[in-house]
Amino acid sequence: MAIQPLNENNQAYLKAGTDMLADMFKGEGDIGLPELQALMKWCVDQGWSGGPEVIEEYGPVLALGVGLGLEIKARASMEWVWSDGKDDSYHGLALQLGDGGLCAYPVAMIARRVADHKLVDVAALVRDTCTNIEQLAKGSFDGPMERV
Repeated sequence: MAIQPLNENNQAYLKAGTDMLADMFKGEGDIGLPELQALMKWCVDQGWSGGPEVIEEYGPVLALGVGLGLEIKARASMEWVWSDGKDDSYHGLALQLGDGGLCAYPVAMIARRVADHKLVDVAALVRDTCTNIEQLAKGSFDGPMERV
């Protein structure tokens, strides 16, 4: 899998997700974990069908994934990058910790859960992702690894 800095098209995709998230919660102040949890519930309640690759293209899912990414980024000092999907890996937005290649895939994480109609605690997902990234960076990770 090749990780690349965001190009103009990738930046536009990220901005679209950020703008959708802002529009959904316009006038409600800061968007935080309670708002993301409400959006997670709404997305799961839609009962959308199709695999994660289809569902992640739905505007609210993209917005929620970007919101999740922003929460992770704020806690784990990660930067947005693009995974090009070579070698049958995930293709899309990712967060990378430094230059070490450690990545999280927030849009894909959300899309998979919505596709499975699985309501999760967004705060716990942020916490667990940040903890896993921190442990991986230190070489002390001993838990199960989520494959996106």
